[in-house]
Amino acid sequence: MSTHSASDAPSLRVTPAFALTSERLGRWIAAAVAVLVASFGAIQVGAVENGAAGTLVGVALIALALPLARGRRRAQVAAIGLIAASLVLDADLSTRALATAFGVATLLALATPAFPATGDPATRRHLVSASLLLAIGLLADLAYAHGAVAHPLAVTLMIAAI
Repeated sequence: MSTHSASDAPSLRVTPAFALTSERLGRWIAAAVAVLVASFGAIQVGAVENGAAGTLVGVALIALALPLARGRRRAQVAAIGLIAASLVLDADLSTRALATAFGVATLLALATPAFPATGDPATRRHLVSASLLLAIGLLADLAYAHGAVAHPLAVTLMIAAI
């Protein structure tokens, strides 16, 4: 017979350092999602041939890995938007690419509780500059499609450097 009531029963922790709390689980989920998004971005950069804008989307996804691992909510929303943009920019959209992008975006959406932190105000400046760079990449892709430039990524990077 126990002398403790059900509400104040002693907890049995074998090793407190390895106790799995919801905060620690959230950090692990955020880190796993960050690795997945960075991998998707690397594939977008290396394997998908969709011009400068697609390459910039892939680089942006890789750059979002660290804020995602830190649990930033804005990074999560930006990653979902960039994954959607990668689908729009992919000219020869295959079933495998669609399923992969949809799976990564779904995992990001389902892992929302693992991203509790809002960003700091400095991230807004980075978001504006990244959006501007993506717009320049889209314009360079259009110029490349009409034969006005030799390579859209080189033009995008030269304009961005100014």
